[in-house]
Amino acid sequence: MKLDSGDMVRITPERYDHVELGYAITTHKAQGKTVERAYVLAGGMMQDRELSYVQMSRTRGDTKIYTEERDAGDTLTELSREMYKSRQKELATTFELRKEKELGRERDKERERVRE
Repeated sequence: MKLDSGDMVRITPERYDHVELGYAITTHKAQGKTVERAYVLAGGMMQDRELSYVQMSRTRGDTKIYTEERDAGDTLTELSREMYKSRQKELATTFELRKEKELGRERDKERERVRE
């Protein structure tokens, strides 16, 4: 194998008989899948509650989380803050229903003010 430095290294598979074949997939591709073990690279601008849920809930067994200090912060505060944020998408009908409820509450408050 040729390293980035240009050096050549010989790898003999017999020395690595404890290494198993693994697959890397994106979080989006992992939706709906169940695996024995997962290794999650968390962080970055797409990290949010929904993405974190998919990343952390794919296994029957262990999930190991890896991140970079710049994404995690000194005490994992930054990463946990990003993982807490929700960017869930709303359907147009859900958005309209929520707006109608808000308008209804505003009308009720206005009626109360008029009665006083």
